[in-house]
Amino acid sequence: MDPAHKVLLDEISKRFSDELSKRFDENDASWIKRLSDRDEIWEQQLSDLKATQGARIVGLEKAIGEMQDWRPEVDGSMDDIKLELKKLNKHFDRSALENPATAHGIVASSPSAAGVPADWPRGHRHDNNHREDGYGSVTTVLHPPVKGKLPGLGEPGGQNKCLRATPLQFQNEATHN
Repeated sequence: MDPAHKVLLDEISKRFSDELSKRFDENDASWIKRLSDRDEIWEQQLSDLKATQGARIVGLEKAIGEMQDWRPEVDGSMDDIKLELKKLNKHFDRSALENPATAHGIVASSPSAAGVPADWPRGHRHDNNHREDGYGSVTTVLHPPVKGKLPGLGEPGGQNKCLRATPLQFQNEATHN
């Protein structure tokens, strides 16, 4: 090989290796910078998380302390309520035994001789009787016969036996004439 070519090839090889090492160094520096930036971001996020978690833990510990201080008071109040309820139950049971309910007999109790003790909301002794006397009309429902035909229907004369009025028959007709 010609010595001039050899010097030229050595120069090209040297420049290529220098350029290649320069590019690798730049890429390494770029990656190192990116990774260090990411590490800084993660470290910042972790420190923020630790700070907020610490604040939450302090708040929870404070709430637990207040609950522990409050619990004996609530337990005491609940015990007082239970005791009062037991007293009421005993009193009610005794009063039920002392004053048994009287059963009403066949005859209803008479109205009070003093009359109505107080005025009603609509005025002084205002009567509000808007109903008619009696409870309405009496209707007797007849069940239809088994064969489906009422007796006397379709007889000559056009009257039904069940709808015809018949005079009352007394046992002693002589006394009523």
